Amino acid sequence: MQETGVSLGANIVAMPTTPNHAVTRLGELLLARMERNSHSSLAEVWRAESGFSEPDTELVGHLIRHREELVLWMRAVLDDEPHGERWEQNPEAFLRGLLAPWLQERNQFLHLDELEASRELEALYRRAMEVAARVLSSRADESEAANGLREVWEAHRRRLVAFAASHLGEAPRDAVCARYSPPLQLRVLDLSSEALPEPVLDVGCGSDAAMVRYLRQRGVEAYGIDRFAPERIDGVVTADWLEFNYGEDRWGTVISHLGLSLHFLRHHLVDGPAAETLALAHARAYMRILTSLRPGGSFAYAPALPFVEELLPASDYRCERVGPPAELVTSALLTAREHTGLDLAQASRVSRAE
Repeated sequence: MQETGVSLGANIVAMPTTPNHAVTRLGELLLARMERNSHSSLAEVWRAESGFSEPDTELVGHLIRHREELVLWMRAVLDDEPHGERWEQNPEAFLRGLLAPWLQERNQFLHLDELEASRELEALYRRAMEVAARVLSSRADESEAANGLREVWEAHRRRLVAFAASHLGEAPRDAVCARYSPPLQLRVLDLSSEALPEPVLDVGCGSDAAMVRYLRQRGVEAYGIDRFAPERIDGVVTADWLEFNYGEDRWGTVISHLGLSLHFLRHHLVDGPAAETLALAHARAYMRILTSLRPGGSFAYAPALPFVEELLPASDYRCERVGPPAELVTSALLTAREHTGLDLAQASRVSRAE
């Protein structure tokens, strides 16, 4: 499970101070707004009538009361060469740093190229600031300025919708990562913590790195990678599984429960150039993982990937399918099998020849 861990509240407390109270207060109000909206679904962002784009009265009032000094600040940061990610110096980067993890938290299949996505999202916020500065610097009275700012927010919402749609398709739904106990994950993968060839790598270990901690407590040499890996946990590295250097002849066991193979399967089944590109990237990562296994080592994952496994050379790899525990076979899984022709409840263990 490659998870995210978004905490906006900590950013409110950690916001750096500045002599310009109006700027600092604006940042606090925007962060408080993002905190309130952090539990919204993607569907709510999509619907204009949901109120997601409606700025609250306190925020609008602050912008209008301090319009002169805020316009001066906005123009200064827009004209200046971007540097750092502090709110007062680079508000576009600061807000992008909060939005991107939230989007990935709402839909785990959203894969953002870090540099490209940063540019796109920062441009989205930059445009909103430019228009807001024009509204605030105009001769509009308070009522007209308030209406103008609401239009800025709605235009910003529409651009956010377009950004997400370009990566997830029209009207995407939430696909939030779930947490599963390490014993259940091992049971699904038909593995035992007492008989795992070491070292072990958990690909998509989640924001809590539960499996890594569980195995290490039992004396297993275990490591984990995740886009949003927790800090200061032994053996855990912040990394994207598509870009991580798995090495060669390195791992005794690699596991990924509802992680890489789930994303690979999803991109394989979805139409469109973006999905095709990501499916190919997952295929390359999958083969790099197999290459990274020591002789006799195995890659255990769920769900199974029959469309790839049948192409593996039998002289180099042996594939075993593992059925799910009976109590985990739900009507939803049976329906999915009927619609896709794939048994999504099965796990696979691909072992490298000795």
